[in-house]
Amino acid sequence: VDRGSVERFRLALASGQVEKYVCGRAGEFDIAILHAISLGQVQFLDLSGLSLLDFEGYCILPFLLQSPNLLEVDLRGNNFTTAFAGEITELCLPGGALSNLASFSGLPIKQLVCPNSTLEDLDLAHQLLSDTELYILSKVLRVNTSVRRLDVRGAMVSGSMDGEEQPEAVQVFLETLEMCHALTRVSGIDIAQLRADTCEELDLEGEVLGKLEPLMLDHFLRGCRSIKTIKLAAQMSTDAGAGAIIQMWTSAVQMLNAVMRCGSEEVCLSLWKEVIPKSECPKYKEVMLSQIQSQSNSGGKSDQATVDAFKGTVFASLCALPIGALETNSIDEVHMVGKDLTD
Repeated sequence: VDRGSVERFRLALASGQVEKYVCGRAGEFDIAILHAISLGQVQFLDLSGLSLLDFEGYCILPFLLQSPNLLEVDLRGNNFTTAFAGEITELCLPGGALSNLASFSGLPIKQLVCPNSTLEDLDLAHQLLSDTELYILSKVLRVNTSVRRLDVRGAMVSGSMDGEEQPEAVQVFLETLEMCHALTRVSGIDIAQLRADTCEELDLEGEVLGKLEPLMLDHFLRGCRSIKTIKLAAQMSTDAGAGAIIQMWTSAVQMLNAVMRCGSEEVCLSLWKEVIPKSECPKYKEVMLSQIQSQSNSGGKSDQATVDAFKGTVFASLCALPIGALETNSIDEVHMVGKDLTD
């Protein structure tokens, strides 16, 4: 971002030369709100879901810093980079200009950075957290010593399916989990046991995992040599609506990757009640990737090779169903006779 352009535009905003600012296709906001903020007339600022970029963020930031009465700011649902998130983070840390905010994009900043914080349970599940919020949260947690349990299920983070070359926000989050030994449980996962490598059976059958949790497990399992069994629930994904089943298959592939990279050679993955030894994970991964491609590109129908590869397993009946077409409402009839369906 050209800071000179930012400053010129900020001055135009401050001088009243601009009345409304159009944010791409997402909408617009009234510039008068920025003047009201700097005059201390606003306590709650909601600029969420406007597809703002760093340029707009840097233009707005000076107005936030001038406000003596601002309590909550919501910038979720925008498209900021890690660079902008880093500058916000510095302002949210102890002594920073935003450290007294009760909430920044759903994060209880004041409670987290308070030196005498007593906050032990931090529930941020399904709070529309993106990479930006995850980055800020990760850095802020490093100065907190009270939080024991954290829930970030439903976080809308980016990342690759194979667990490698994750975005900076995810990398920083994983580093924070390693550093903050006060944190013992994250999104239903006992990370204290995984850190200490004292877990022989990881039972997550009662937990519903989102997009971030398989990446967490991938990270911690690499150092686990004692673990023998990992049990996952039938419903792995917190996503709903169109694409939820495809996301479930994607999460399954991520878990197979995690088991393949696990430090234990004896580990098995119990996936939808099907026990898969580590040595079989590459085969299952390859077939599942083929299943995802088939469901996404063939009107929601698996190819016969995929069905045959899963013959004799619970996955065979799943592959036989046109899941992708059902999710996208692009099918009129579903024939389920003779598909060997189970509960």
